[in-house]
Amino acid sequence: MNRDQLASWLGLRYGKYLEACGRPATDTPNGLQPPIDDALLALGYPSDQIVTAAPTSDADVANLTASASFQTMLQINRDLGAQAINITTPEGSIQLRNMRDAAETDLKLCGEILASRGLAASPEDGTGNPFATWNTNYLGPAWV
Repeated sequence: MNRDQLASWLGLRYGKYLEACGRPATDTPNGLQPPIDDALLALGYPSDQIVTAAPTSDADVANLTASASFQTMLQINRDLGAQAINITTPEGSIQLRNMRDAAETDLKLCGEILASRGLAASPEDGTGNPFATWNTNYLGPAWV
């Protein structure tokens, strides 16, 4: 899955949120480029490879979509943060606070999915690298 395919995938799933934020579902600076970059960095891609990253295995694509979903919802929450009000006009009402509440719920769900896959939320949290330690405790006492 390349970056353009990922932006399209995210647009199909989070289109109403993106529309409310004024973000196109494209891999552009004012679109989904920032969350896609953050997702790839959190997965351990070096910064000089995120422009051309295109995972192909099912597991890598699933990890990418999970990470990109989280990063996209995080960006949407930031974008909606300044719009957390309800507006009523003669033509109808806009319930931006309700959308922000729903976006927060979806962000939490995306975070739970990310955690269930054992993935890092950001490259800064110290777990966004391809190496892991697994302690089997085989040298400990048998009763442990």
